[in-house]
Amino acid sequence: MTWNPSRPPFNGRLVVVGGQCSKVGKTALVVDLIRAFPGLAWTAVKVTPHAGSGCPVNGPGCRCGAEEHAFAIRHERDEAGGADMSRFLAAGARRAMWVETKAGSVEGALSTLASELAQAEAIVIESNAIVEFWHPDLLLMILDPGRPDSKQSAREALDLAHAFVFRFAGNCLVEPAVGGIVTKAEFCSAFGAAASTRHASPCATNDWRTSSYWVGRGSGERF
Repeated sequence: MTWNPSRPPFNGRLVVVGGQCSKVGKTALVVDLIRAFPGLAWTAVKVTPHAGSGCPVNGPGCRCGAEEHAFAIRHERDEAGGADMSRFLAAGARRAMWVETKAGSVEGALSTLASELAQAEAIVIESNAIVEFWHPDLLLMILDPGRPDSKQSAREALDLAHAFVFRFAGNCLVEPAVGGIVTKAEFCSAFGAAASTRHASPCATNDWRTSSYWVGRGSGERF
């Protein structure tokens, strides 16, 4: 399946942070982005496309049918709490939300989420799944070549990424290729995904370093 997302139905600039697999550092990167650009009135959203409790509205005790209670959107207001959304607020986000859906129900939540984002100026969403439907202004994909697992949603989103964000492996930087140069086609191939030819040009991967990340250009698009 090839994703063909459309422009989201709101005017704010949209950044999406996706990741190769769980626990790869998506929330940490969202926090870093908010802190790096404190002048922006960030609205930060975390999307969980498979409610662990079964029912995103009432929790595990609910006997709702498969088509009922498909999603829930919760606003976080406590920046001292332990949830990821609290970390977004503590980093400086003006608003933070958690979108939790049943499996396969992300699309059904988008109309309500778009209404919530109608007045937002700068939006960052932590999610792979959202990219199937909304084309962001910037998509950052966090990758850890040292981990063999990868989500199917991450494989689908690879070709749409504007930049790859490589994680450190302990105290040693994981280099994706000799000399710091890699083609997108080569990297996608290593993860079992196909890259379109328009995005397969060589890209420098050592152009920006921080204490936690190594960022490299993904597609040939400007961002």
